[in-house]
Amino acid sequence: MAPRLRTFLCGMSMIVVLSSAGVSGAAAATPGLVAAYSFDSATAVSDASGNGNTGTAKNTGWVSSGKYGGALSFDGTSSWVTVPDSASLHFSNGFTVEAWVNPSGSLGSAWQAVAVKERTGGIVFGLYANSNRSLPAAIATVGATEQTAYGSRQLRSARWTHLAETFDGSAVRIYVNGTLRSTTLAAGSLPASTSPLRFGGDSVASEFFRGLIDDARVYSRALSASEITSDLNTPVGSAPAPPPDTQAPTSPGGLVASSVGQTSVVLSWSPSTDNTGVAGYGIYRNGAQVGSSTSTSATVSGLACATTYTLGVDAVDAAGNRSAAATVSVTTAPCAGGGASFFVAPGGSDAMIDFFLGLQVWGTPERCYQTIVDTQKRIGSDRFVGVYSYAGMPAQESERNLRLFARAVLPELNKYEV
Repeated sequence: MAPRLRTFLCGMSMIVVLSSAGVSGAAAATPGLVAAYSFDSATAVSDASGNGNTGTAKNTGWVSSGKYGGALSFDGTSSWVTVPDSASLHFSNGFTVEAWVNPSGSLGSAWQAVAVKERTGGIVFGLYANSNRSLPAAIATVGATEQTAYGSRQLRSARWTHLAETFDGSAVRIYVNGTLRSTTLAAGSLPASTSPLRFGGDSVASEFFRGLIDDARVYSRALSASEITSDLNTPVGSAPAPPPDTQAPTSPGGLVASSVGQTSVVLSWSPSTDNTGVAGYGIYRNGAQVGSSTSTSATVSGLACATTYTLGVDAVDAAGNRSAAATVSVTTAPCAGGGASFFVAPGGSDAMIDFFLGLQVWGTPERCYQTIVDTQKRIGSDRFVGVYSYAGMPAQESERNLRLFARAVLPELNKYEV
């Protein structure tokens, strides 16, 4: 590894295992965490994983405004954090190291070490904010050979970037802000070492990092991209965000319709179940949602009489997951009867038209008299109202009609007994 050894990786503290006794639920949520450092203290480098891998800072500064809480400041010449060797820091077939880094000044082409696990005459692994290619780099010694994976572009000064290195026994990988940037095939195992783990520099090639490092973690296994993304979004010492809820509730059971009227129906059903709880139910008419309910019953209104509908109910949880809908076919009550249907039903619309035309009184005095009498017999009327003018008829013609009716028809009607 000789002169290539990196100066403390720009802004990426060695990720010590995440198995902290002081971390709320972190160790249980992410297996394999062996060291984790929040760097929230100016005086102590505590291991939040619970494995006791406490570090000692040398020539470092501290700022309160790190990526999450405080961060350690490294001068690029003599600052580092040393974590003594322990059994939990012995890796052979896999590891992950990650940290947030914020380089300062020009990076140039100098190696800058973020996290390095040293060994006699070299390193077991190292994560670097910069390299002789002016790119971030991840190195692992596999067998007797250093294998390197590089990032795709140089880190920007005065900006926070998350770096992660993984090795799974077959390849070395480097991630930048949760995205895989490079993979170098490297099958084999890592060398044994009882040398310390350091952040911000190393004693092998004196490659020091200049800038800020925050929230470093180290695992005894290779994390997936999604696990790395979870870490970069979760401060050390906090429980990881729970995975999104994608499980839908069960479908409502026992759906029945009751109180079926001409325009409304009452639906009732058995409650659904869900892993996080049912938030409510959607009500559907012929496939379209027409309402909602937080109880296990609902009234569907606005229906037409004597009409068949497919009514449905589904369940929804707080995440918006919806169950399959339970459905039932319902025919509303018959429409109410009326006078118009009495005349239309026996003979259809033609009979209705003939009937209303027959009510009109016109023709000779004899015809007028007979029409009025026939109408009285059919509908039981006891009065007659005459209109003697229509369609713009001249006044003289209207008066003649009135006088003729009064002289020739009315006397006969007065004789008719109702």
